[in-house]
Amino acid sequence: SIRKEAVPILSYEQAIKLNGIGPSIASSLFQNDDAKSVRGENGAKKRKKSVKAPSEDSSSEFASSSKEKVPPPNRPKPQKEHLQTLLTAEEAPSKKEAAYYKAKQGADSWKGRQLTWRLVFLIDERERKADHYVSKVQQCGIPAMKRTLPIGDMTWIAEGTDSDGKVIAELLLGTIVERKEVKDLKASLFGTRFNEQQLRLKESGLPQVIFLIEGDLKRDLSHCPADTLHSALWDIRCFKGNQVIQTAHMEDTV
Repeated sequence: SIRKEAVPILSYEQAIKLNGIGPSIASSLFQNDDAKSVRGENGAKKRKKSVKAPSEDSSSEFASSSKEKVPPPNRPKPQKEHLQTLLTAEEAPSKKEAAYYKAKQGADSWKGRQLTWRLVFLIDERERKADHYVSKVQQCGIPAMKRTLPIGDMTWIAEGTDSDGKVIAELLLGTIVERKEVKDLKASLFGTRFNEQQLRLKESGLPQVIFLIEGDLKRDLSHCPADTLHSALWDIRCFKGNQVIQTAHMEDTV
């Protein structure tokens, strides 16, 4: 457009009238006062649309907020009580330790009392021959009863009674028995049940775990040679550290 003009373009006013030349191009060509005023007015209009002039209070708040880190919403700063709770939770005893401390406190409270203690044989009431065992053991003069045992099939407790014969305390003694007939032992070997039972007995905290095996281990069973059963028993003795008692039948067990 400038080249097409016969008269030289010497001012901002002349350049702005040409086709294809706007205020920005004209002002870049001619830096006069009129161009500066036009640019200032245009810039002021843009600033009015885009930026709102902050007040004195808001500017001071912005300055203070830029210096201090404001926590995000809904996330309060951790309090001392909360930190203390977390530390206490980390140091809290396990369920096994808590149960042990509770049982020990109960046992200590019985020491100063005049109680008469007797040994009682317990058998899991879900055992198939529970009634026969209780009857046979009672015939031998041993107190016996059925209970729902959380683990194992047989155990012993010490029952403490006062002068009126009322049961005041029961203490679980340190022996638990897992009873298995030979066919049951064979069935448990094919799967994970046998190892799971041994693990639960080991984690019970009782010092003496006995595996009671009833039946004849010398003859081969279907799909399970006798050597396999003997290997399982040696695994219980040597690697698990438990005891194995072998009996011929129920009467022999009693």
